[in-house]
Amino acid sequence: FSVKRRENKILKKYILGTLAATVSVFALGISVAQAGTVVVTTLDGTQGWNSPAGENTGGGSGTITATPIDGNGSLAVAGDRSRVVFGGLAGLYGNPNAPGATNNLGTVAQFTDLSFTYEIDPASVSLLDPKYSPALRLVFWNGTTKDELVYEAAYQTGGYSSEGAIGTLNTTDSNSLFYLKSEGNENHAMSITNGLSAYPGLADDTVGGFYVGVGSSAGSGYLAHVDDVVANGTKYNFETGSGAVPEPGTWALMIMGFGSAGAMLRRRRPATA
Repeated sequence: FSVKRRENKILKKYILGTLAATVSVFALGISVAQAGTVVVTTLDGTQGWNSPAGENTGGGSGTITATPIDGNGSLAVAGDRSRVVFGGLAGLYGNPNAPGATNNLGTVAQFTDLSFTYEIDPASVSLLDPKYSPALRLVFWNGTTKDELVYEAAYQTGGYSSEGAIGTLNTTDSNSLFYLKSEGNENHAMSITNGLSAYPGLADDTVGGFYVGVGSSAGSGYLAHVDDVVANGTKYNFETGSGAVPEPGTWALMIMGFGSAGAMLRRRRPATA
């Protein structure tokens, strides 16, 4: 019995050590698979995103739903006017250059990758063009002066004809065109990289926030779905809480961890009395 108890004690320590190693591999898998990606499951500000009530008017709203785009969810933006922001309310309307401000996200030069994926819901009813798109905006400050770089499908080359059919995905990229709000000429849109060359000093201006949403006048029947917002090297993937599952790479590394644990146990030699 003494030998048996000693053998069980050794086996227990071995299994606990193996499980600890497996958990470490699983944790490593999460780190590797989701590097550069943030899964957003709430708009209460804890993950940097919120939908300020005062900015959603005319029945407009921004909510995370189970409508799939990338994964098991996406961000639903409805009209008439809605805003879903990163950086918080202060990030959009407060000056990040002010003393004590905490919403400084870097310089405009760091956001040349600003992009997103969106789909106009087939049931959407727009008072503007049927293919009216949600907007993507970068808010920045030059000293005490606030300005915005704005993406809208209407001002891309070819206008709305550049979009896919209603109900299909549209993905913007670093070549997509943004107009400078203060310039007052939406048709003078260019890529952010080209904008940095065209407007001296823009590259060093301070970013306070960015947001997606519906501009006013679309009507309360407008509905679109947004996902995979990319900004300054990070992709924000919107998922419902129950749908936030590990990436494929995470599962692969987790399986490798359990496989290694099994192999180690198989190699264990039986204790001899």
